This record gives sequence, C-alpha cells and structure tokens, in this order.
Amino acid sequence: MNSLSHRDCEVVRFKFQHGMSYREIAEALGITESNVGFILHNTLRKIRRQILALEEDADRCRNRLAK
Repeated sequence: MNSLSHRDCEVVRFKFQHGMSYREIAEALGITESNVGFILHNTLRKIRRQILALEEDADRCRNRLAK
C-alpha cells in the first residue's frame, strides 16, 4: 500500500475498513460516485499486481534455495 496515493488508500480504507458506500466515500472525499468506482477498481488491480509480483519473487527464491 505504500506505493499508492493518499487518495487511493483513503478510498480502499473507507470501503473495506469502514464499510462505506460509494456515495458516502464520494461525499467524504468531494468526488463523484463513478470516480470512487474507477479509483477502487484501478487500486485493487494495482494491489493484485503487486501481490502477484511478490509471489513470483518468493517462488524464485524458493527455487534457488532448493537447488
């Protein structure tokens, strides 16, 4: 999450930690509901890519250690 912008982190935190609706998040951040959806979609995609990259790195390390 360190590589994400403050706004992206806020959207994710409001949605998943606080269970806020898109409308509530939009009002809290002064953006549109559709922008909340866009930010959330792209941010989750970034997080997934980061997790996959970490898993690939861990697999490479395990393979090197196994040799």
